[in-house]
Amino acid sequence: MTKTYAIDTEELCLKLLEAIGEDDCLSAFTEIIAQYFDADAVSILEYKAPKLQPVALFGLSKETFGRRLDIADNPRLSAIVYGDQATIFNDDVGLPDPFDGLIQDKQERLHVHSCCGIPIKSHGKLHGVITLDSLNLGVFKKFPKDNFNAAAFIVAKIVLQALKNHNLNEQLSNKTLLNQTLIENSLRSSHEIIGQSAPMQHLKQEIEIVAPSSLSVLVTGETGVGKEVVVRTIHSSSKVFNKPLIYVNCAALPESIAESELFGHVKGAFTGASSNRSGKFELADGGTLFLDEIGELPLSIQAKLLRAIQNGDIQRVGSDKHIQVDVRLVAATNRDLQAEVQQGKFREDLYHRLSVYPVNVPPLRERSGDIELLVGYFIENNRIKLGLQSVRLDPRLMPILLKYSWPGNVRELEHIISRAMLRAGTRPGRITTLMPSDIDSISDDMKVSLNLNNNKLSAEVSEITKDFSEMVDDYKRNLIMSAFKLSQRNWNKTAQLLNVDKSNIHRLGKRLGLK
Repeated sequence: MTKTYAIDTEELCLKLLEAIGEDDCLSAFTEIIAQYFDADAVSILEYKAPKLQPVALFGLSKETFGRRLDIADNPRLSAIVYGDQATIFNDDVGLPDPFDGLIQDKQERLHVHSCCGIPIKSHGKLHGVITLDSLNLGVFKKFPKDNFNAAAFIVAKIVLQALKNHNLNEQLSNKTLLNQTLIENSLRSSHEIIGQSAPMQHLKQEIEIVAPSSLSVLVTGETGVGKEVVVRTIHSSSKVFNKPLIYVNCAALPESIAESELFGHVKGAFTGASSNRSGKFELADGGTLFLDEIGELPLSIQAKLLRAIQNGDIQRVGSDKHIQVDVRLVAATNRDLQAEVQQGKFREDLYHRLSVYPVNVPPLRERSGDIELLVGYFIENNRIKLGLQSVRLDPRLMPILLKYSWPGNVRELEHIISRAMLRAGTRPGRITTLMPSDIDSISDDMKVSLNLNNNKLSAEVSEITKDFSEMVDDYKRNLIMSAFKLSQRNWNKTAQLLNVDKSNIHRLGKRLGLK
């Protein structure tokens, strides 16, 4: 007869309630749950339709925080979500586990052996999921069923309250007037700003401040930092989130057609104008107009753009009729527009109109703490597209990624991870492991950077492991030569200066090759 173990539900409840007052109570919960349920790993996933997002982890690699798990693509999560009570999977169920290979274990046992999940619901509405994993067989079935369900019920209710408190505190700290409709819309956006570093927290605060207003925003930052994601987040969190967001790539606008693209034209205005056509300003009426690479816009068009921004008044090419539009303007550039103004390449008045509220997106090298989250995010995005069951990182890979300076920023990281997954995906096995060799197509700059770091490291190791007696001899040699120079190259005076016997200094000098 199999021995069973009961969970002390009263003690469990008290422990969770004690932790609910902690600053990071969700993380504390995962440790308590792991202890009482005998799990090697625990995750608390918050439901942000249509995906589950990790908000607290125990026993799982840090890059797991970056993963966004689509319920439809994860059969185990789907089974948990649609259950009313905790779901304990058979060890041989055969369904892919989203945390295979992600549990931290010194013995490198990659496959999860036991798994269960607890849905977090309120009045039939899904708020999240708690997953428990063990590397050993039959762990969760050793508890009496009623006892396990009672403990799971307590955990779900307390975690639900903590999630509500967590979200309420976030909303209150934002100091914005976004209503629930806007918040939910933002969460449903297909674009998400990934990062928990201080620079990214500051960026998110800036977005929260400016998004609900109608102020013009100038988004600046290096190529590949994610300026477009920031713009889309501003729009989806604004009061006009349900209105169009119209995109214009100013770098791709030839001067000959730029005016028509922005303001439209009437039939016969120029050769090829066979019908009336609305411009981007009209299409964006009531919504947001996104002018990407604004620094590339010809000077001749900048003056007309300024008039449209100032008065909300446009004219189609070839027409005398004035059209009033109400457009929220957001522009982006990787150029230093202030320097462009000083050089006469950009209109100063237009610059000030665009940059009513400037928002700078930090480069990846200034927020290296976010690299692991971004890697997890890109892995999960590509995993389904490539038809891979589980993807993990070889422990040697992350240090390499963290050493690199990322001149191409987030976009470069995304492309490197995508290429690595393509290579790794050709190897057999249920779990795909990304190896250092899978990023052999990285840029020459990265190779040089890594070689320099490796050479420096090798030199440091060589210096540290040098024979101890040789290090002592080097010290003596340098000390004697310094004293020899101070004593005007006289060996007897050198011996006096160092307070050693004269015969000894001569003998030591010979041994060290100084005489």
